[in-house]
Amino acid sequence: MVRKLLCSRKISKLKKQSNSIIDMALDHLDRPTDLKDIFHFNLRCDFDTLVGNQEAALICDKYDSIIAMDIRLATLRFFGSHKSSHAFQCLSYIPESLKDQRAIRSLHTYFNRLGLHDFAEDLLGDPNFDLKKKNKRELQSKLNILIQNR
Repeated sequence: MVRKLLCSRKISKLKKQSNSIIDMALDHLDRPTDLKDIFHFNLRCDFDTLVGNQEAALICDKYDSIIAMDIRLATLRFFGSHKSSHAFQCLSYIPESLKDQRAIRSLHTYFNRLGLHDFAEDLLGDPNFDLKKKNKRELQSKLNILIQNR
């Protein structure tokens, strides 16, 4: 009961911040994927957005670190879904992402898409999930099977 009361107090303090990013995060509590989707509809993929989202996350850190982590993760996924190489900008401007295992998993994904598997392991450590590496032969054989089954 006390925990729930403290949580609602933190959220009400965050609502008073009058920050659109925080408002979006509060509308999508504990759902960073939904938050990322809302970012797609409402934000531009540029440096100002990155700065604004990091500022919102820093404000949230004062009240609730989980909401701040969700904003950072949604920002990383928002930029990474536009272009995997944007993960570098996110990581350089939001280094706190390295403290979140969900963000580390996303970073591994983006770096692997860029063909930087060894770099990802050096920077982030071994991935704690199975990487689906497909070589060109596998992809070509699957494509051939699909063409033959037409």
